Amino acid sequence: MHTDYPIVVGIDGSSADQTALRWAVSEAQTRKTWLRVVHAFRKRSGPATDSSYRDVPVVDTDEFYAEKLLVKAVREVARIDPNLHVQPVAREGAAVPVFVAESARASLVVLYSRRLTSRLSALLRSTGSGTLARAACPALAVREGSAIADGAAAAVVGVDCTSHSEAALEFGFDYASRHNVQLRAVRCWQPYRLSAMAPHSRMSRSDVEMELSEMLAVWSDKFPEVSVSGKVVHDHPIAGLVAEAENSQLLVVGCRGHSAFAGSLLRSVSQGVLHHADCPVAVVPSA
Repeated sequence: MHTDYPIVVGIDGSSADQTALRWAVSEAQTRKTWLRVVHAFRKRSGPATDSSYRDVPVVDTDEFYAEKLLVKAVREVARIDPNLHVQPVAREGAAVPVFVAESARASLVVLYSRRLTSRLSALLRSTGSGTLARAACPALAVREGSAIADGAAAAVVGVDCTSHSEAALEFGFDYASRHNVQLRAVRCWQPYRLSAMAPHSRMSRSDVEMELSEMLAVWSDKFPEVSVSGKVVHDHPIAGLVAEAENSQLLVVGCRGHSAFAGSLLRSVSQGVLHHADCPVAVVPSA
């Protein structure tokens, strides 16, 4: 799972930058890789039309601000881990396309995610939700003040017992192994709901529990050091996973890819748990 690709962390000058940086440093340390700190900015030219400013050079104020933010971020990383290699990058453009492009050559993207409103416009404008929906690599959204892994709480991974769960399980087991925490795999099961479209919904609870146990056994063989438990809950995936992840270090969910239509985006489990979960959320693409 580990590559030579860096951990990419986005900063925006908010008070939550420190939380995102701490998470990114922690992941870079345990993955034994380096850090790429990225700020996306839009250029705004200074007052060039006013005659009183005739001899004043045009200034890209946001680019200057970006450089100041990056210097501050590099200092913060050095304070946490002076030996960690860090590359500061200022990229012109809207945040979501910038971080989606960064994800193509990253092992993980770490972003701060504000709580989203229920309005579609706010959802689509959110850097965290927009990037997590489209990132080519796993992406981690953290809340301000989110605690770093310290071995005290479990990580939770959502499982639907299809091939789409494999990447999320690999991420969850790898995270639990590196941070020495327990892993809980949660399968949200709604029997007979849309049974004609979802054959799994017609399975008995014991069948679902057996399927989950068999899937976890495969990954336990690969990560024997990880203490893992499985649980089947009778609930909608979003509500069930959010409830099970309460007081957890991390919630990991898979992402099958998203339609361009608003309805598909709003119905996705990954976007739903990002909206409602109190803990950090990692979204792992299935491909």
